[in-house]
Amino acid sequence: MWDSSNGVLELRRLFTGGVAREDGKVESRESNCEAIRGIVGAEDTNYPLSDTQLTNKLTHSGVKIARRTVTQYRERAGIPQAKLSNATAPEGARGKRSLVHLLYDFFSFMISSRR
Repeated sequence: MWDSSNGVLELRRLFTGGVAREDGKVESRESNCEAIRGIVGAEDTNYPLSDTQLTNKLTHSGVKIARRTVTQYRERAGIPQAKLSNATAPEGARGKRSLVHLLYDFFSFMISSRR
């Protein structure tokens, strides 16, 4: 923490960090979060993109980024997971979830109810 005339700041706020691009430049965390917001804003809400699909789109645009990093940025931006955002999809699109997603939800519920 750093106490300034404008209040207390976390020292990590002074360093932007980020990920490397294919051309060698560094893309800041905030610009990556904005890119993720832009991709998610342009997606079909009936078929939201997974973190792996978001990673592939960012990689194709020249940003070298791991799926875990995309997950962290997505969470920081307040964007729900694809499987959760599909639950808020229109009524006609809800039934189009794959069997894998349905089984995942079922077993997640069963495990959480045992705790």
